[in-house]
Amino acid sequence: MSGKIKILGLVLAAALAVLFAGISPGTPVDDPCGGHYVGTGLKAMFLSEYGIPDPQNPGSTITFNSNITNDIPGVYYQYMVPGGDCVFLFKAGHVIVGIDKLRSNRYVAMQFDNTPGDGTGCTPPYFMVDGIGINYERAGTFTIKLINEFIASEGSGEHSGLVLTPTGARLNFGAMQAGQTAYCDMGVSFALDGDANVYAFNSQAKVSYGLVDGVLRWEVTPIHEDYWIHIYVTKKVGKKIVVVTDDWTLHETSLDQSIRSDTCPGGYDGTFYFPFKLILERLL
Repeated sequence: MSGKIKILGLVLAAALAVLFAGISPGTPVDDPCGGHYVGTGLKAMFLSEYGIPDPQNPGSTITFNSNITNDIPGVYYQYMVPGGDCVFLFKAGHVIVGIDKLRSNRYVAMQFDNTPGDGTGCTPPYFMVDGIGINYERAGTFTIKLINEFIASEGSGEHSGLVLTPTGARLNFGAMQAGQTAYCDMGVSFALDGDANVYAFNSQAKVSYGLVDGVLRWEVTPIHEDYWIHIYVTKKVGKKIVVVTDDWTLHETSLDQSIRSDTCPGGYDGTFYFPFKLILERLL
């Protein structure tokens, strides 16, 4: 009997060790998301071009050629064990799309359209300023995180137009209703084939959810209009509410990004133009 108890104890100890290491017992170690998250796998695709309504000409469309797009046009990246990518709707509601060529033999194609700045940033690598309109670089690892929500409102006076105020909470993609539009922060990181650096930028994105060709899906794009980010923080002092922060920052769309890297944490000179459209759908 003591032998059985000892064996049971060892099995239990091993299971607990695995659990507290962040991997649930019985979870495949080749899960593309690491095997220790709760949520739902999705499929994702970057379109090579997309259109938005022309605000100056009702009924007309403005077409954008994407600078972040699929390696294989029209073929989804998807969560799959084994051999898939980490395209995942987490239980908390946010979404992460992580592509890794070593795991799935897929990559993301990126084109760098640089507008030079004042020369105070790092000199961009050659591939960030060369071959515009011709060559796409292969991002063997690419991650886009869509997490924290903004509340959208219409401003007035000197702050007219779209106003985004951080909620301090995650955007719950899973709770969105058909026809709903939301806004969230966007963190992108990537590493290119043959380059040891990890590059990154942070910005804001627009998320729309609804039926397209009979399928419910999320569509994620940059924000194509000027907008304000309003940081408003208060605290209670005695019986009074005191405003601690009331900051307004104007953004001229979120199409242009400032890129940083391991070797240039302060950012490269100028901005980089990244129109894109990311489609997210549930797995059938």
